[in-house]
Amino acid sequence: MRHYSAHHHRHRHHHRHQQYTSQAVDSPDSSDEAYVGDPDALLAAAEAAEAEGRYLDAAEGLVRFARIKTDGGCLRVKGKSDPPNYRKIWDEYAPRAAKLAEKHGDGSARALALFVEASTMAASSKGLIRVATSGDLPKLEKAVDDLRDIDETYDNGVAWIFAGSNYLALPWPIKSADKARVRFRKAQGISSDSPRNLYFSALAAMEAGSVKQAAKLFQRSLDAPAVSTSDRDLEAFLREQAKAGLAKCS
Repeated sequence: MRHYSAHHHRHRHHHRHQQYTSQAVDSPDSSDEAYVGDPDALLAAAEAAEAEGRYLDAAEGLVRFARIKTDGGCLRVKGKSDPPNYRKIWDEYAPRAAKLAEKHGDGSARALALFVEASTMAASSKGLIRVATSGDLPKLEKAVDDLRDIDETYDNGVAWIFAGSNYLALPWPIKSADKARVRFRKAQGISSDSPRNLYFSALAAMEAGSVKQAAKLFQRSLDAPAVSTSDRDLEAFLREQAKAGLAKCS
């Protein structure tokens, strides 16, 4: 994996983020006019971007295609996060996206976030347990640490969502609702109105037994507008699962 130096890139990742943003796929804070949420259109845009040598744009299109088709593999209140049809999509598209983000990464927060999300999907294509038992986890954890060092605010604090999710999804001795809550609260501190951040905080609170707090957070997730590209990609999932969380907490 490319070695990402936080000190070397800290002062120039904003410029690079603008430089590598595709006309065909959206940046995390794109406007209503720019948002493209059709997975087939994203896949076509990714293919075109790769053919034109816009490799990070291609990786982003592939990641967003898989995110929308599989709810990003996000943890659920109700149902499984890695059913066979989701694993099939991850197996087909995620390794390619991860390779593009790693090989052509420019050291930016964008490249690292794409690498982490795609790599997590690729590992999860064999089942969530593989993330813990294979050699993938240390590499992913380092990439998440690098992302936090470079820009912990990127995509409304997605690095903290990545970090916290492992503590909820993976088995003992890694699993810890309390450690997940700490990390999700960091994301909330960066963007307190993100439906994604509120949903994950609610999920961890519920797992930790703080049912009243979880209910409040699920309701806030339901009420919060989906503005960022990531939130909009996951909006239907977040609304459905937040409603299930409220029902479970009642």
